[in-house]
Amino acid sequence: MTQQKNIYHQSKSTIKKEESILKAATTNPAKFAPIYEKYYVAIFKFVLQRVENEQVASEIVSDVFAKAIFNLKKYKFKGYPFSAWLYRVAYNEIATKFRKKQKQRTVNIPDESWNLFSNDEDEENDIAIDLQKLKICLPKLKPNEIELIEMRFFEKRSFKEIAEITGVTENNAKVKVYRTIDKIKKNFNIRA
Repeated sequence: MTQQKNIYHQSKSTIKKEESILKAATTNPAKFAPIYEKYYVAIFKFVLQRVENEQVASEIVSDVFAKAIFNLKKYKFKGYPFSAWLYRVAYNEIATKFRKKQKQRTVNIPDESWNLFSNDEDEENDIAIDLQKLKICLPKLKPNEIELIEMRFFEKRSFKEIAEITGVTENNAKVKVYRTIDKIKKNFNIRA
């Protein structure tokens, strides 16, 4: 199985080229098209993973790119791919959508991630028990804590990328992730 390259990790020349496209797009929004085409699918997957509804995901992604175009003049280039900013906008749009509708958002746990919750990987029949524990544990977490765990372990994002998406320092992202892990272990009744 080949792993898809994370679009967050790009060469300096690619990021520089992206910066020039964004500068041109500030005066001519039509020049934003290559950025839209480059990131649309990744942002859509990021949102869909959290909302599990294609129509809602499409609406959110549409809002993300509309905000990106309208706020392009405010964007400050920091040497990171533009995707970091788009992910942050998407992250905030998802939170806003769920806060307004007072709905609970979806958490998808890939099969290979279940070993995070189990001490004994040989006990496959314990997955049902773990699922029940998880259903009790997750509602005790704050939405931002769930996001951190999702991004770090299920989406395999670096702390640097999590920091850019959530708008905190890299060190703060690490601290928050590990505090959340401790909280899960306590609530999940896992021996560390």
